Amino acid sequence: MANEPQEIKKESPAGEQDAAPRLKGEPEKEPLSTSRKDEPDDEFKNLDLQDNYVETKEPSELIFCVILSSIYAGLARYCWTPLESSGRWDIFINIEGFFITIALLALLLGLRPYLSPSS
Repeated sequence: MANEPQEIKKESPAGEQDAAPRLKGEPEKEPLSTSRKDEPDDEFKNLDLQDNYVETKEPSELIFCVILSSIYAGLARYCWTPLESSGRWDIFINIEGFFITIALLALLLGLRPYLSPSS
C-alpha cells in the first residue's frame, strides 16, 4: 500500500566504525560509567566549601572604600545647607539619606574582611 509508514534508517557518516582506530592487541575500551571511582569519603560529602573560605585582607580595598565613603559624606555635607534652606524636607531627607547610606555601605564593604569570624 502507498500510505503505509516506512522505517527510515539513519546512518552515521562515519559508518559503524569507532571514531579513532585501535591498534592490534589494544584491549576494548569499557563504556563510560556515571559513577566516579574516586568519590570522597562520606565525611566530606556534606562539607560545604564556603565553611573553609577565608577572605583575603586587601589594604588597597579598604583604602578605596574609605575614600569612596568620604566622597559621599562630603557630598552630603556640601548639599546640606542649600537643601536645608530650601525648606523642602522630603527632598532633603531623600538626598541626604542616600548619600549617608552609600557612605556607610562603602565603609562596611571595606571593613567586611576584617569583621568576618574567619579572620
